[in-house]
Amino acid sequence: MAKKISDNPSFKKMKSEMKFFRIIIFFMQLLAFVRIIDKANLKKIRNQFAEAKSKMSEIGNSLDKFNKLFSKHGWIIYESLNSNVSDEAIKMAEGGNISEAEKLLVDHYDEKLLTDKIRWLRAVPELQKRVAYINKAKEDYLNERYHSCIPLLLMMIDGATTDINQSRGFTNGLFSSNVDLKAWDSLSGHESGLLKLAELFNKGRLKTNELEISIPYRNGILHGRELNFDNKVVAAKLWGLLFAVRDWAVALRKSIIEDKPKTQRSIAEILTKQQDFKNIVTNWKPRNVVIGKDIPISGVISDFVDFTPERATVEFIFLMKSKNYGNMIKVINKLSKYGETDKEILIRLRKLFTDINFIDFKFTKIRDLNFDTTEDTVELEIEYLGKKSFLELSFRWDYVDQNGTSMALGQKGGTWYLLENLSERIELFKNNK
Repeated sequence: MAKKISDNPSFKKMKSEMKFFRIIIFFMQLLAFVRIIDKANLKKIRNQFAEAKSKMSEIGNSLDKFNKLFSKHGWIIYESLNSNVSDEAIKMAEGGNISEAEKLLVDHYDEKLLTDKIRWLRAVPELQKRVAYINKAKEDYLNERYHSCIPLLLMMIDGATTDINQSRGFTNGLFSSNVDLKAWDSLSGHESGLLKLAELFNKGRLKTNELEISIPYRNGILHGRELNFDNKVVAAKLWGLLFAVRDWAVALRKSIIEDKPKTQRSIAEILTKQQDFKNIVTNWKPRNVVIGKDIPISGVISDFVDFTPERATVEFIFLMKSKNYGNMIKVINKLSKYGETDKEILIRLRKLFTDINFIDFKFTKIRDLNFDTTEDTVELEIEYLGKKSFLELSFRWDYVDQNGTSMALGQKGGTWYLLENLSERIELFKNNK
């Protein structure tokens, strides 16, 4: 019997915690009966438990349902797929409108999404080295040159997955027989995910076909047997495959290198935190920060409120000023490390900043992009090559807890990690001087 995504270790762990909490509620009911615990508080906890249990079941079922409905059409669920889009597609398909559901999924891969997700490919070295060609595929896609976009994506996916598997001691790429595409506790790496797509896309095409296709049959396209493949649907499915491969590769790396100890929390703490988080996210609106009024235009670290991205920005500027590369590395998000080791990043940062002296700064723009993401733009007064100059940099921050789970701006106790993209901007500045 095939395993479900909801049987993944992370879901099993939550189910186990739910069983344990059910026992706790039973004893709390006894205490409430003898009036040791307030019944109103008990009711609140029971409602939170029921809500969390229902939500967990709903999420697990929807993930399995998506693959069951769409994998045969060339789509699978993956970690970074927008859940609002996947949920809406499921509703359409269950309502008998699979064509409209596919149109929704195709239209999801627009210019903004491709730009953002290609940037996230930097988390996987085997994809990062192919980004130049992937960007060319993006330009072809946006200009409806599907005849060139599709083969290019097929080649880049094939090459990247071959490299990834070779690093694991295997020799097969995505479209090879007997390829290992499973990843522990992963959505894209689940047996109903990438493996199903690889089987579908790798089907033999023994006869030349002039009819339009909606599945990116790799062999037929690259061997010239499919003569009507150049359409947006086929191309969009390959973008979905590419980003699923990215999430699969990240899951593989996590299972190998993740050594950060996880803090154990009780289910009650988890539920309470989830409720606080839900309230903040539900009511979230971007701040309307007036620089010079709501926050200082400049200053020292203590002038800025704890657990805010602006404080994180100022702390990082002072690290740059003192050339404290070791502590700079600690707050750089793993996803923006370009596959580099900490030592390689240290060398890159030292080369970047060694001939720049930071004198002063001032905030020029604050943008809350999401409940857990903020971009602060500052104008830096610097000295470069013996001359004073000004350099504008943007610092994009993600807010997470000690286990790497997203937190919302306004919650206490998290850490802001920098999505580091300073090299390109500073090198451009230097080249223009």
